[in-house]
Amino acid sequence: MACSIFSGQKLTNAQIRQYARAAGWPETLIPLIAAVSIAESSGYTGAQNICGEHSVGLLQVNQDSHNYSTSVLSDPLSNLKIGYEIYKREGANAWVNSWIRGGWKKYAVGDELGGQATIGTGAPTASTPTFDFSQYLGVSVIGDKNRYLLAFAILVIIFIFAFN
Repeated sequence: MACSIFSGQKLTNAQIRQYARAAGWPETLIPLIAAVSIAESSGYTGAQNICGEHSVGLLQVNQDSHNYSTSVLSDPLSNLKIGYEIYKREGANAWVNSWIRGGWKKYAVGDELGGQATIGTGAPTASTPTFDFSQYLGVSVIGDKNRYLLAFAILVIIFIFAFN
């Protein structure tokens, strides 16, 4: 069974940027959120992930966590507005694979600050101008191995205090 359903209109990077502006995203984040949207949904307005969760739209807003209909989340402007509200509450953590782990990078190709980028089909080459968005992440990212070690250490500390 396929977990992804690609439906609706397929938007370009430039079209997603226009919707992001209309949705109120800060100008400095618009190139990044367009690339994250493409990483999440391949640019399809009605994209859905139906395995283990039900996420819908450009930013794959999870219907299990947020109370919006599929039709609302399939509307690109509504999806990006809701996504911006989620971003203001949760930051980039809401899109771990596509934002925190850098899934957006292969879609951030071209003049990233001028709004003329095209959808990338792979990793940028050395001659392709790109923009480093790490300064906009606003989070400290630690590797998976360190994350698990930290979680284990916290559990050990809790166990020690709970049974002393």
